[in-house]
Amino acid sequence: MSTFRMVKSQQVRCNPWSAHFEDVGVGSKFSVQIYQWASSNNRDAIRDRQGCNERFPAHLSFAQSTQSYFAEEILPMHVFVAERLSFLLLSFILDYSVYHLVPHGYMIALVLLGSSSTLLTFQLRPFSNSLEAALLALSLVAYQRLYRSPTKAVLTCFTALVVFGIFTRITFLAFALPIVVSTLLNLWHGSSRNRISFLQNLAYIAFAALTVATALVLVDSRFFYGSFQHLAFTPYNLLLYNLSSENLAKHGLHPRWLHVTVNLPMIVGPTLVAYGLKAGWKHLTLPSALNGRSAASPSRSINSICVYVIMISLVLLSVQPHQEPRFLTPLLVPFIVLVANHGIQNVGRWFWIITMALNFALALVFGVLHQGGVVRSLLNLHELINVGTTQNRSTIVYWKTYMPPRHLLAIPRHHEQKASVTDLAGSSPLEMQQALSSFTPEYTMLYLVTPPFAVQQLPSDIRSCFSTKSLVFPHLDLDHIPESVAMGWKDGLSLGIYTSSPGCLHSHPPSYH
Repeated sequence: MSTFRMVKSQQVRCNPWSAHFEDVGVGSKFSVQIYQWASSNNRDAIRDRQGCNERFPAHLSFAQSTQSYFAEEILPMHVFVAERLSFLLLSFILDYSVYHLVPHGYMIALVLLGSSSTLLTFQLRPFSNSLEAALLALSLVAYQRLYRSPTKAVLTCFTALVVFGIFTRITFLAFALPIVVSTLLNLWHGSSRNRISFLQNLAYIAFAALTVATALVLVDSRFFYGSFQHLAFTPYNLLLYNLSSENLAKHGLHPRWLHVTVNLPMIVGPTLVAYGLKAGWKHLTLPSALNGRSAASPSRSINSICVYVIMISLVLLSVQPHQEPRFLTPLLVPFIVLVANHGIQNVGRWFWIITMALNFALALVFGVLHQGGVVRSLLNLHELINVGTTQNRSTIVYWKTYMPPRHLLAIPRHHEQKASVTDLAGSSPLEMQQALSSFTPEYTMLYLVTPPFAVQQLPSDIRSCFSTKSLVFPHLDLDHIPESVAMGWKDGLSLGIYTSSPGCLHSHPPSYH
């Protein structure tokens, strides 16, 4: 196996695309994540860290660990393009699904999908939510086909999609629950309420689900532990993690109404939300919407499912206090299907003008500006770290940024000890000083990656140790807008890469007053 495979510790704020770094520690006074490139043969390190590393399934981590199969040294831009290209291809599943779920007027539905800022930003990024959205869309297609012709082959595919979705993200249960319940009800009605026939179908579903789940558990266990002596139950571990308020607080706590009032219009679009609410209300008030299978056509049935998917998922996801916009990415297709099947063809010109203008603005903000310097800073650091002798060791500190996708450093195998990465996230300036003073002299160079306003929050003697290597433009930090504005348009829209030597930082201990 490759030295590009990395080991992840319990302290990591887990993300399937930042996985597998080894925690080398900087002390116990404060919580800091510091990682170094580790050998894939270090199985004991994996087995000793059972909390975090198996909360994300192996099928979401392969992109990082396979890069060294192709070359001794690979450019991080190639890895970046490969990731984005793979998710671009994945996004066509949404087009395929919309085409089949909207029997009339599918061209307008495809235009709504293709012009969506969510499709152009979140869906094209290597998030587990992107895969979750594709699996939900395919589940809706499978449900529609089951409604028309409940064959064993389609039932098997539907079951596999649901199980695979749950292993991808435990929140898939919230989206798939109405589809699963409706499928069981349809099977009950389709069997003419024959109990034996219905139980046979249930047994078949249970067997298919158990087979797929067993295969995924074995794959995860082999990936994380290197053997089958320890089993990794990814959905269970993820559920336990999210039930802990302490864990969620590390990612940020939000009001319960944030999904409904802010995140939903941001992901789906205000105009689609407005028309979706109108279409949903109209659909629910029709008597045939609740009269079961005999009174509903396949088109009306899929509309009902989309309504319930939207309602139930919003309620269940709003219970969790940590609410990010990308969590609602799977709702894009249900909204488009619901609106397109309820006469979106008759909307006026202003609908399209407003929709396209908002999509352009959101795509610009979230596709280019927001945290836009993080990836490019890693590409720059790759060049900086690989310049010089192999004896040089560098430590990279990210502060006041989103979690950097560390695999984009693409450190070659013969330089695997040249760099470590520390993610300080939103730590206070005092915690930042403590981290800086904890680095050992074995590191010959320290790179600090942070917005310029954050450097100004450090004491002057600490600031004097840093020199500006480069400024990555543009980089918008929506979490610190007032501080960014105060720095001016150029520095306020930049991410700085600063250099220092650990010796200078050790000569200035942290100030506790």
